[in-house]
Amino acid sequence: MKFRHFNELTTADTHSDFHIHSNYTDGKGSIADIVKRAEEIGLTAIAITDHIREDSTYFFKYSSEIEDIRQKTQIDVLIGFESRIKSFNGELDVDRTVATEAEIKIGSVHRFSIGEQLRDPASFVKDVAQGLELEISLAGIAKGDFHILGHPGGMSLTHFKEFPLRYFEKIIIACKKSNIAFELNSAYHQDVYSELKNILKKHNPLVIFGSDAHMVEDIGRWLFLLKDI
Repeated sequence: MKFRHFNELTTADTHSDFHIHSNYTDGKGSIADIVKRAEEIGLTAIAITDHIREDSTYFFKYSSEIEDIRQKTQIDVLIGFESRIKSFNGELDVDRTVATEAEIKIGSVHRFSIGEQLRDPASFVKDVAQGLELEISLAGIAKGDFHILGHPGGMSLTHFKEFPLRYFEKIIIACKKSNIAFELNSAYHQDVYSELKNILKKHNPLVIFGSDAHMVEDIGRWLFLLKDI
């Protein structure tokens, strides 16, 4: 997968969206709806990256539908998934065959696996949740089973409205070392972009733009949010 380093990005790169959900999982739009919206707003490349788990059964039907529709559009449409980093060993919650077949793989922190339990980040005090999110993120990067770290710091930003900049920097340094792309996610990073920009410029990791869109209206939001990178 060919991504660009942050200092190479231009506003033309905001014409891409590599994190979109369809109605195969919890999105509201069909794959056809997603491609139509991307065409309407002038995107050149997208990835459809539905949530997946090891026991998910939809992937090959979904993959086939994406393969069919991309024969009918000028947009580069990639077959992908978003999987939870399920352990402090950095493993993804995805079937091995699916992981092999996908063209673009996002690993994200969602709920935390603590022993046999899945715990919501909000069940911890802020400092503990932020530390756990950092630890799981770094484990996933070190394991290296995905192309993109999805919405870095996103759980802490959702539940506590902040994620320490020094933690972002640790993640960015790890992404750079491992050649894993750091996702700038419009659903989570819009309010912290000005601060993230300085760290990204300093370390120059691979970066992609993603919307995490679950509604077609949210696709390609960086195109409208960023006039200058």
